[in-house]
Amino acid sequence: MRAGIGDLGVGPRPLSWDGPLEPLGWQGSVLVVSRTDPLARSSGPVRLDSLADRQWVLFEPHHGLLDLVLTACAHAGFEPRGAVETSQVEAAARLAAAGLGPALVPENAVPIGLDAAVLQVDPPVGYELAAYAPAPFSPLVAEYLTVLRAQPRPGRPPGALVVR
Repeated sequence: MRAGIGDLGVGPRPLSWDGPLEPLGWQGSVLVVSRTDPLARSSGPVRLDSLADRQWVLFEPHHGLLDLVLTACAHAGFEPRGAVETSQVEAAARLAAAGLGPALVPENAVPIGLDAAVLQVDPPVGYELAAYAPAPFSPLVAEYLTVLRAQPRPGRPPGALVVR
């Protein structure tokens, strides 16, 4: 987007952006583990500090979600050790489901029908979602944003860790 190549970006709100920007709400994250993981029996949210001794499914360097995972874990008092790295969000969820380690992924990125335990975290972790463009929104992009705005999206939970 910064190079002006794309028409529209949808993701974490950029820290500094000179072009048009449309806030879209809160994007929460969930923890994915295999069904055989002891955490799969958890009845409530999982504290990340309880996973400090685990190897994690991480994102490759320079992937925006790696910053989310590292920040959330640092807030919990540890640096996660990687078992494997991926550039694909769906792959991270599937690798966690296969038992390679926990993965922290956006809740809307968990594949439908994934055979895994999908757990809430305490405190909630996520980011402000936004749509942004290098130039004024085209009529087609404006229409797409109308559709996005109409989608139900939860607000930021109280006490949530907001990662930028």
